[in-house]
Parts: sequence; structure tokens; C-alpha cells
Amino acid sequence: MVLVEFEGFLKIISSDSFVMLESGHARIVGRFKDMIIRGGENIYPREIEEFLHQHPKIVEAHVFGIPDHRLGEEVAVWVRLKDGEEMTEDDLRQYCKGQVYRNIALHITKA
Repeated sequence: MVLVEFEGFLKIISSDSFVMLESGHARIVGRFKDMIIRGGENIYPREIEEFLHQHPKIVEAHVFGIPDHRLGEEVAVWVRLKDGEEMTEDDLRQYCKGQVYRNIALHITKA
């Protein structure tokens, strides 16, 4: 998996639609496309989201494609944790290992 750190991540989402709230936060309200094509591999974000929602610490998960000059798109995951829960990128990688696509960029935030 690849860890990608970026500011204002919603600015580079190409496959999700969102609305900006007065607070400056954004709310994802839909998806423009249902498939990410990563180096010729068809990846379905919904399948990964459904898997992540089974984790007891995760309250919300969104999977989306981010531009990649070599592969066309890279898979990124944004999760919101339940109040009081902690999770590292490595914890999430271990949970996903052997269960979902192997190269996922991670962005983790708390509720």
C-alpha cells in the first residue's frame, strides 16, 4: 500500500461529488463513476467501502481514485473513526491485507 499525505484532499477527487458546508468542511453526496481503473485493473470502490464498514473502529469510509501519472489512477481510502478510537495506517493495512486490493493510498481522520 501507498501512504499519500495531501492537504485539501477533496480538491483532487475526480470520482466523487461533494458539497461545501458553511463550516468549510465538505460532505460527499455521490459518485460520478463506479469504477477506478488502475493500470488496467478494474477496481470497484463500493466493494472496498463495504469491507471497511465491517471494521469495529470505522464509522465511515470513502474510496476514490486520485490521479497517477503512471497508472492513470491510484486508489485512495478516507476513513472516519468512532469517537475515542485510535488506528494507525499500519493497523488499517493489516486489516486490509489479503482482503482488498493491495495498493491503497490511506488518509485517516478521527470522528
